[in-house]
Amino acid sequence: MAADPRNGAKLYNQHCSSCHGARGQGAMPGTPDFSRGEGLRVANASLLTVIENGSGVMPAYRGLLSTQDILDVISHLRTFQ
Repeated sequence: MAADPRNGAKLYNQHCSSCHGARGQGAMPGTPDFSRGEGLRVANASLLTVIENGSGVMPAYRGLLSTQDILDVISHLRTFQ
C-alpha cells in the first residue's frame, strides 16, 4: 500500500510536532531541521527503524503506531524539503 502523506500529517501533528515543529524546523534543541532536509537524506527503511525504536530522547513508536502509519509520517516529512 502506498504511503498517505495526509494521514502522515495528522499523525505528525499529534505525535511529532511538539518536538520537531509544525513544519519540521525543529522545536527542541538537537532535533533535526527537516525543512532543510536534515535527517531525510536516508532511505525510508532507516527512518522507519529510528521512529520504531526511538533515538536519544525521542520515544519509540513501535506498538503505538503501525508500520503503515510510520510510513505515512515519513511521506509527510518528505513534503518539508
